[in-house]
Amino acid sequence: MSSGEAGQSAWALRLCDADAGAIELTNEFTVGRDAGCTLVLSEPHVSRRHAAFLIKDGKLYLQDTGSANGTFVNDNRINVVVLKAGDIVRFDAARYEVVQVDAVSESPTETGGHKPADAGTRSGPKAGSAKFDPVKAAEVSEGVVTFERNARVSKPEPAPTPPSAPTASLMVSGGAVVGLRFPLGEGLSRIGRDPACEIRLDARAVSSLHAEVECVDGRWHLRDCDSSNGVLHNGRKITEVELVDGDQLTLGDVELIFSFKS
Repeated sequence: MSSGEAGQSAWALRLCDADAGAIELTNEFTVGRDAGCTLVLSEPHVSRRHAAFLIKDGKLYLQDTGSANGTFVNDNRINVVVLKAGDIVRFDAARYEVVQVDAVSESPTETGGHKPADAGTRSGPKAGSAKFDPVKAAEVSEGVVTFERNARVSKPEPAPTPPSAPTASLMVSGGAVVGLRFPLGEGLSRIGRDPACEIRLDARAVSSLHAEVECVDGRWHLRDCDSSNGVLHNGRKITEVELVDGDQLTLGDVELIFSFKS
């Protein structure tokens, strides 16, 4: 691409009130205190798995994933919202501006896989937009990004994970925010509209506490919690069932797929 061509539009976050580079947002970009999140925050009131970004049809969505203290956009608490450039997203005290980045289509540089922006002929970026600084982008390479309050971006050494550790998740395949994935932790996970649920589905046909999924001795079980609209497992209404990889679930008007990898 020549130096005068416009680049592809991408979404990113820029930490407010700090000298830090933009963080490129990818699909299923998770935020929280848990080391498994894409963006790890140290703020005391951020939940382990606080929120998630989803990119679909060029639109950027933000969903609160059952945080205790809420996710805010322009100082309004949200459940699921479509974001636009210039919006201010807040997780506890951590504030980020949503920006659009001009990413060139040439091969990545050696700065962590991020590509420097085309300088073009414009005198500066438009409002709500940004371009990657090649130096700062080197500090934001792929993987986990950790922020200390008012600090620059740093990339910690990845924590070792047992190669044989099983992973399970539920992915939304129909209804609101298609494509959002909920990792399942050990023990019990509650599913419903209530903010206290580990898997929060903000849909009218989903009960406050709709169902529970639990891992017992390496086997995953799903139970209906007397929900108003019931639980379907591969098209059949159930009260309790053992899950296997690929099972299709319907809770109210939300469809999910259970995934398990040993």
